[in-house]
Amino acid sequence: IYTLSLHDALPIWTFSNECLSPGIVRCGTMRMLSFIDAIPARNTVRRSESLNVLGGAANSGSALEADISVWANDGNGWRALTTQRFAIAAGEHKHLYFTLRPAAFSREFWGEAPEELELVIRDSEPGQDENGVLVFIGD
Repeated sequence: IYTLSLHDALPIWTFSNECLSPGIVRCGTMRMLSFIDAIPARNTVRRSESLNVLGGAANSGSALEADISVWANDGNGWRALTTQRFAIAAGEHKHLYFTLRPAAFSREFWGEAPEELELVIRDSEPGQDENGVLVFIGD
């Protein structure tokens, strides 16, 4: 059973690229995304297997395109495992589908063999105090 926690629904404010353009004095195109955290197809995965992950994003601002990543934390900080570009319409609640390849769980990627990872879905690196959904990794 997956239950939503308060941080799952907190908005993440970002600005469109036109806010960064030279000569723009006022920017009225703020966008707001909120994410529902990662829902892995299984909570245990072997290093040799791929893992499908479902997430969600709600856009309460104007239509946008965003690079959204599955982030993982092995206890030593967050790393992006995979990133995809999504177009999200104004007011849309979009399902996000990702496939994590075996390399994402490898000793080579992490420098050692993690036994578990926390997963979240975001358009920027999560804060150090954020918690994710736990996935266990076996050989």
